[in-house]
Amino acid sequence: MANKPILLWPQRRISRSARSTLAYTFDRQVMGAVIQSRVHYSFADCLLHENQLVIRRENSDPVYRGEVRPDESCAAILGSVSDSDLSELLDTDLESESDGSDELSSPNLPSSPDPLPGSSPASTRESTPAAEHLSSPHTPYRRIVTYASRDRHRFEQGNTQSEAQVTPRRSSRLRAAAEPTPPAFSADPDHGIFTTEQLRNDGCGVYPWINDKPRPLIDRHTFIMAVVAGAPKNNGLWWEHIHRGAVKALNRVFRDFDFKEVEGDHHIRFGITFGEEYAAPHGIGHLVPNLRYITLLENNEALNAISGYQNHLYQHFAGQGHASVRAKVDELISREIVFPAYQHSVFTTTEISLGNAPSPAHKNVGTAFNTMEVITVLGSWDSRKGGGIMFWDDNTVIELVPGASVLFPAGTKHYSLVAVAPHETRYVFRQYCHAGVLRWVEKGGRSDVEFEVGARQDEVEAWNEIRAKRGHASARMFSKIGDIFVI
Repeated sequence: MANKPILLWPQRRISRSARSTLAYTFDRQVMGAVIQSRVHYSFADCLLHENQLVIRRENSDPVYRGEVRPDESCAAILGSVSDSDLSELLDTDLESESDGSDELSSPNLPSSPDPLPGSSPASTRESTPAAEHLSSPHTPYRRIVTYASRDRHRFEQGNTQSEAQVTPRRSSRLRAAAEPTPPAFSADPDHGIFTTEQLRNDGCGVYPWINDKPRPLIDRHTFIMAVVAGAPKNNGLWWEHIHRGAVKALNRVFRDFDFKEVEGDHHIRFGITFGEEYAAPHGIGHLVPNLRYITLLENNEALNAISGYQNHLYQHFAGQGHASVRAKVDELISREIVFPAYQHSVFTTTEISLGNAPSPAHKNVGTAFNTMEVITVLGSWDSRKGGGIMFWDDNTVIELVPGASVLFPAGTKHYSLVAVAPHETRYVFRQYCHAGVLRWVEKGGRSDVEFEVGARQDEVEAWNEIRAKRGHASARMFSKIGDIFVI
C-alpha cells in the first residue's frame, strides 16, 4: 500500500494581539509572468476620479452613509447611486459644450465636490485654461474616453455621460477616441451574459492558467492593480486538503441554510457592517436557526486558513495599504464593540456566495476604493471553458482554477466572474474592508450624521482637506513591481 503524501501545514503562531491569535505565516512567493493591461491608462488617475465619486456618495447617498437599510442585499455592496448618476452630478456645474469646431477639444471640468455641512464655503475659482485644471491635484476629471475600445462608439455618438466604464484621460490623449471603432461586443456585460469563448472572439485578452505563482496585472506605470495566485509556496498538497475541507463545509451550510433572511439568493454575509439603522459598526445579524451555520463558518479550519492566505497576499503585494487598514481595524477592535469574523486578517467583512452564472460588470462600492479585496474560488469546473475573472477596464480575462485567489481593488475596478457549466459548482469566498466601517474609525468613532452635527469647525475643515488629498494619497496604498521583494 502506497504511503499517503505528507501534508505541509503553514506554521501557526501565537501573537500578543487578540486579532492575530490564529494567524498563519506563509513564505513569500516568486512572481510569475506579469500581465500588462491591454488598455493604456493610469491607475493613479482612476483613483483620483473614484475619490470624487466617493465624496459625492459620502455627502448625499443615504445607503452609502448608512442612514437607511438597503432594499436589496446587494445594495450595501453595490451602492444605491450608479456611476452614471454620479457622473451626471459631477457634470451639473459644467459650462456649455464647445461650439463644435473641434469635437475633441479639452473638456470642461466640474467644480470641486461640495464640502461637508458646516465647513466654510470655498472661494470663487477664477477661470483657468483646461490644461491647468487637468494638472490640479484636487480637480475631478470628466469621463470622456472609455477604457475598452468596444465603447468608443459611444463617444462618437455623443453619449459621454451615460457610460460608467471610462477613464480619466489627459487632453493630449483624447484623440484616441477618433480612431476606427472595432465591432461591438457580442457579450452583454450589463447583464452578465457572456462566456470565455465569446470574450476571446470579441478581442479580449484571455490569459490561461499557468501555475500557482502569483501573476500581477499592471498599468503603464507598473502599478499592481490585481494579483492572481494559486496555492501558497511549498504547500500545494496542503492547499488541496484545505480546498476539499472548505468545499465540504460549504456544501453542508448551503444545503441547510435558511436564505429567507436575505433578499439575495445564495449569499451569506457575516462579520462587521455599518448602517442599517445603527450609528456604529456592528455585527451582521442572522436568524436564530442560521446562527449555528455562521459559527461553523467562522470556526472552520479550512476557511480560517484561506482567510489567512488572503491576508498574506494583501500584506505582500500592497504592504502600505495593508498597514493602513490594519491600524484602523486594530483601533476598532480596541474599542471592544465588534470583531471581524476571522480574527487573523485585516478584513472587516466576509461574504460567501454560490453561483454558476456570470456576474454583470460592476464595482463593489461598499468596499473602500483605496483598499484591496480578495476572493478565493472553490469548487470544481473546467478552467479552460469558464470560471475566470474579467477585468473590463483592462479588456482582460484571466482563467481561474479551483482554489485560486484574486487580489484587486473591487471598489475601483469593474469586473465580472465568467460562468461555469450548470453541472459544475463554484463557491466564491470574499473578504473586503467595509468603507463605512473604516470611515467611522477615521472620524473618531462617529457616523457621518454624528460628525456633521457634533464636529467642531476645525475638525470639519481637517476632514475636508483629507478628502481633497485622499485621491493622491491612495496611490501610495498600492505597490509597483519594483516595490515587491522576495526573500
